[in-house]
Amino acid sequence: VLAGKGETWRETGRLVLHLWRHLSLRRKRQFAVVTILMILSAFAEILTLGAVIPFITVLVNPEKVMQIGIVADVAGLIGVSQPEDLVVPLALLFIAGAVASAGMRLVLVWATMHLSVVTGADLTAEAYARTLHQPYAIHVRRNTSDVTSGVIHKVDSVVYGMLSPLQTALGSLVTLVSVAAVLVVIEPGLAVIVIGAFGGGYLAITRVFRGRLERNSQQIAREQTQVIKAIQEGIGGIREVLIDGTQAVFLDQFRRPDRRMRKAMGSNSVIQQSPRFLMEGLAMVLIVVLVLTLNDRSGGISERLPMIGALVLAGQRLLPIFQ
Repeated sequence: VLAGKGETWRETGRLVLHLWRHLSLRRKRQFAVVTILMILSAFAEILTLGAVIPFITVLVNPEKVMQIGIVADVAGLIGVSQPEDLVVPLALLFIAGAVASAGMRLVLVWATMHLSVVTGADLTAEAYARTLHQPYAIHVRRNTSDVTSGVIHKVDSVVYGMLSPLQTALGSLVTLVSVAAVLVVIEPGLAVIVIGAFGGGYLAITRVFRGRLERNSQQIAREQTQVIKAIQEGIGGIREVLIDGTQAVFLDQFRRPDRRMRKAMGSNSVIQQSPRFLMEGLAMVLIVVLVLTLNDRSGGISERLPMIGALVLAGQRLLPIFQ
């Protein structure tokens, strides 16, 4: 089993490298820009996560906020001596971090999707150009539906099934590492529990559904070719179809693979969305357990409320990343 998984990862790596070689220099530079945006987005997440602790602290336990080194330094720079006077500055800092984080994520989503679209256009044009330049003997032996499916639909499968998810995974990994690092600095023990619970939960779900996703994807590719073939054969021989009255035959040839293809697509859609709902339930359980555990410690819940706020915010960021 382990050998099979290793082979799968190696094959995926080879496919990615093969795809990378077919990209133009301009597209590779755009990938570099997107990578920089991913790093900036991660820094914005760190700013938001780092700002929530002093903000909640100054609200529930003002005398403790000056014990935070960086807050005391900033307070000295702006001439603030009373903790109550830091409420507005810390609130503005938290708002700035949240706005910057949302803005960077929006820009990153646009840049990632734009790059996927233009890369898909490049690959489709290259595939069609290579098809047009092949010898006539090859065109005679080849089914037109296979060519159409390969040039249009299969390239889309590569772009939106591998390239776009790969960019999303890379951005998620950068953000995950950044958020995890902040959590470890803030509260190492709780960070390990939270990250371990989310990561372990998603790994377990992945092991359960991975095989089904792969089988569905293979079926979608097969049935897609059959759907195109049925349409082209029906339309291409429309004269005979009308004369013989065989519309029902060609409709049946189209309907069966189309139904199987869409059923597999629907199954994949359900599987892809299921982990989020399962993990949201786990997150609620973790929060309740965390609150009960911290409430029994010295100082009570108010002493640990800023930490809980940071962990909840981190969990809210980690859920879509793991998804």
